[in-house]
Amino acid sequence: MLALLKEISLRHLLGAKLRSLLVVVGIALGVAMLVATQATSGSMMASFEDLVHRVSGGADFMVVGNTTGVDSSLVGAVSEVPGVAHAAAALEVTSEIAGGGQPLLILGVDFLGDTHFLPFEPAKGQESVVEDPLAFANDPTAILITQKLAKRLQLQKGSELRLLTAEGMRPFHVWAVLDDSGPAASFGGQVAVMFLDAAQVTFARGTLVDRIDVALATGADANATLARLQKLVGHGARVERPAQVGERLRALSAPLRDGLRLSGLVALLVAMFIIYNAIGVSVTQRRKEVGILRSLGVLRSAIIWHFCLEAMLLSLPGSLLGLGIARLLVDHTQAQTMEAINRIYVTAPTAARILPLHMLEGVLAGFVIACASAYLPARRGAAMDPVQALRASAILGAATSVRFRLFGAVGLCVMAMAWPPAVLGWPFAGSLATLFNMGGAALCAPALVVLLRRALIVPVSALLGVPGRLGLDYVERNLARSSVNVLALMIAVSMSVSVGGWLFSFERSVRAWFEQVTAADLTITAGSPFLDRRHVALAPSALTRLGTMPGVAELQPLRTIEQRVDSTSFRLVASDTRSYLRRAVSKHKPWHVLDGKTPVTENELFDTQSIVLSENAAHRLHKRAGEALLLETPTGSQSFLVRAIVVDYSSEQGAGYIDRRYFLPMWKDEALDAINVYLAENVDPNRVADQVRQKLGGGEALFVTKTTELRDQFMGLVDRSFSYTRSLELVVLLIALMGVVGTMISAILDRVREIGTLRALGTTRRQLALALVVEA
Repeated sequence: MLALLKEISLRHLLGAKLRSLLVVVGIALGVAMLVATQATSGSMMASFEDLVHRVSGGADFMVVGNTTGVDSSLVGAVSEVPGVAHAAAALEVTSEIAGGGQPLLILGVDFLGDTHFLPFEPAKGQESVVEDPLAFANDPTAILITQKLAKRLQLQKGSELRLLTAEGMRPFHVWAVLDDSGPAASFGGQVAVMFLDAAQVTFARGTLVDRIDVALATGADANATLARLQKLVGHGARVERPAQVGERLRALSAPLRDGLRLSGLVALLVAMFIIYNAIGVSVTQRRKEVGILRSLGVLRSAIIWHFCLEAMLLSLPGSLLGLGIARLLVDHTQAQTMEAINRIYVTAPTAARILPLHMLEGVLAGFVIACASAYLPARRGAAMDPVQALRASAILGAATSVRFRLFGAVGLCVMAMAWPPAVLGWPFAGSLATLFNMGGAALCAPALVVLLRRALIVPVSALLGVPGRLGLDYVERNLARSSVNVLALMIAVSMSVSVGGWLFSFERSVRAWFEQVTAADLTITAGSPFLDRRHVALAPSALTRLGTMPGVAELQPLRTIEQRVDSTSFRLVASDTRSYLRRAVSKHKPWHVLDGKTPVTENELFDTQSIVLSENAAHRLHKRAGEALLLETPTGSQSFLVRAIVVDYSSEQGAGYIDRRYFLPMWKDEALDAINVYLAENVDPNRVADQVRQKLGGGEALFVTKTTELRDQFMGLVDRSFSYTRSLELVVLLIALMGVVGTMISAILDRVREIGTLRALGTTRRQLALALVVEA
């Protein structure tokens, strides 16, 4: 076998450079897609694991609120529950460093309480990082930073660091530099530690914290302690295990990860068609050689292995080239994709790394698809009778016979099987429908080719004459190979059109919704122009400072929180609904109501304890207009009437809108996430924006954004979120087009004698080229 590879295979592979190049590039693109999707998915999961490690620390349980957080006064009661050894409040806020816009994770820690969960360890030789905890607690500007951050910003003990707060940019003083260990070293080292009370005041959190960490006493019954804790906190909060955070993140990201893996597998599948065509051409050209080997006693199995080994030999440079392309593909799309993910999940961007395991999987995938793709044409070549093979020269055998009618009938039945799962609402109905449709379409491909050929005979013959008729005849005469090429294009084009069409539809819908709901002239936020995980709350005093500003007709404050109903969470938005609805109606931008009386009038949400739900929130909560929705608040359970179901794309989890009249006394949270500004007539928005920045003092981290600019930024974020998908789409199309090239080369090589005969009979080069174009 090795002698055959050395004496025969290498000569053919080097002699047919274009065919060999097609195989190498096809394998390279398939491997690149697989490795790049694996690396990106791994990067995403590493970011989530970093978040879970940071959140959990040494906690066995976490007490978390159903809304904006949990009151820190609950710590004392939690620590007295039997079975609890340690309990401490924890606060996390994402701020921004002045002069560059770098995010900084602020950890609020109670140095005067239980220090079991401190997110850092003292440096070697030190008993405590903070020598005087009381003095540290009494300084509202004191912070601790990590060594990574200190080195990056050239800071040391006693340095000043300006950070974005609820009152704008404020200076803070570095009390100490922490070792890069524990949760404080997470988030890429972009971490600072503050005293809990100071952090609550600085970032307008009142008495709320994100969670209360709980550690069990030695020998305590975990389930019994969990039950006691849940009874203590009641319906206003819940007790979770740290592992549940990771499970929730993995569940939320599962569709994206599955989509990435599916794209990689599709690319490998399409690459197999290229290899199949190339090896088929090689088998055709070497029929006489195969006949000689068979006459000399070489077994059929040895012939098959010979061609498979040739393909595997080409897979080695193809796989190595694919690893290089994967690196470029990951580098091109990683930053944009992770930016969008991090705005939702609050993780630290983890650079995508192509691990040795990813490389091994890619190389093995290259070998497997090369061998699997070469097997069928190799088996067909080895099955030839040696005598017939020796008589043949450059002509392929008789026209292939495919039972296209039977295949077509079976294919239609298979495609019909896609309907019951969708109609009956089975689990994984979408995946099953896709599988049945793709499989059925593959079986229908030969019949479709024949039907199209017969339908086109008359018009093509009349328009292009004999060359057109020849091209159509070639298609049906080699129906098996034509169908394989159709399948490759079918997969690539279906992926491209479905993804491209969905993205276009989604973008158009989001743009139309954004135009409809943006009734304000300006929007004020801090830390980020969007209400995502990177924005910082504004202090309530901002309303007072802006209320008397010239040119401002009306202000609409907004507060957004995560509200849980049983196991379902959605985004609850509290605002001055009267100002919004009044302005929306005057600008002909009312809510697009799907369920409930339309329109929602100006005073309805103010006069009655009502809520407007987005379509996805209503679906997840199983609510319709006119029904009651029970919400858990810090002051107890409150019932809201579902006034309407509307079109809304502001949150992937869904959104609900209520008036601040009910939010303030029930949730006891006065912080603001954004302020919408409605201007008087003929007022320059740029002038007002400059005045707002001067009043609030947020510097470069304060965003005063015009509606048109906010729309463009939002659509840009949506576009970047799908940049990776578009890259995959283009690569798969490229692989499919290479398959067409390989097929047409094969068609020409198969008909060398026939083409020569036609040329001898007077057929021009143009006519032959036209016949091949019609076939393609």
